[in-house]
Amino acid sequence: MTPFWKLSAAGFAATAITYGPARMGFVLFLPEFRSVFSISIQAAGLISSLGFFGFFVGLLVSQYMTARKGPQLPIVLGLAAATAGMTIVAVAPNLPMLSLGILLAMLSAGFSWTPFSDAINRKVAERSRPAALSLVSTGTGLGIAAAGTAALLMSIGGISWRLCWAIFAVGSTLSLLGNWIALRDVAVTPRPRTRLPWNALFQPAVIPLFAIGLCFGITSTVYISFAADRIAQAGGVAGVSANVSGSLVFICYGVFGLLGLVTGGVKAITGLPWLLRLLLLASALSFSLMHWCRRPGRVWLFQRDCRASMS
Repeated sequence: MTPFWKLSAAGFAATAITYGPARMGFVLFLPEFRSVFSISIQAAGLISSLGFFGFFVGLLVSQYMTARKGPQLPIVLGLAAATAGMTIVAVAPNLPMLSLGILLAMLSAGFSWTPFSDAINRKVAERSRPAALSLVSTGTGLGIAAAGTAALLMSIGGISWRLCWAIFAVGSTLSLLGNWIALRDVAVTPRPRTRLPWNALFQPAVIPLFAIGLCFGITSTVYISFAADRIAQAGGVAGVSANVSGSLVFICYGVFGLLGLVTGGVKAITGLPWLLRLLLLASALSFSLMHWCRRPGRVWLFQRDCRASMS
């Protein structure tokens, strides 16, 4: 197998696990977790915050390790954390153990992306790198859709949520073994480092990028953390049970995430500034619809009372 396909397949599997069930699983199964472990909305927010903090720490550690040890070690450690975390969730007897499992699972996502960018830059021809990175990122959308499908089967088929998480852990183990094999021949010699002063990160021209990243990070985190539970509590999508609605939304979330494969073409047409504006506009529209749908008399997602008044 050529380096292009070997690294693309390995990266696809890694991001499908770490950005799919490992990062999104808590949100998708939150209604069930709240029922089993009596989790308040405040506790759910704290657990989610700890998970995203772990994701942040993973990004920093991954960058440090990749620069010094090459990409294999952080990727394998990240998938090991995902496997351990999802296993702990599957057998968790209480809320502290569940929280630990979620923290480890979400930490794994921080280890995944940067090392693959480095591995592909080392082993894949320059003309093929954008395609390889796109294939790696595709794993995110399909991983989220797969996690949503598991939550859907739990809701409509009576499958235990513990079994779902055990299956996630098995998938993570297989991804771990595949990545360990695929990345064995990637160079581990550290790259020459260019030292830049810290104040280079805080030049006036960089501040808008930080602001955009912060705004998008806050809004997407809120959506990811509470959308499924909010939909379920508000009555769900018309025609299906409340518990199924959150799963359907995240299946769509993952499938439509594949539109990210065309962002390169859109950027070529519109330019980067307009592409960012369109993305932020889409984010704002999503939140506006969530708010608009709650008004009395509106028939839309999440509106139990309106649907009942029409029946």
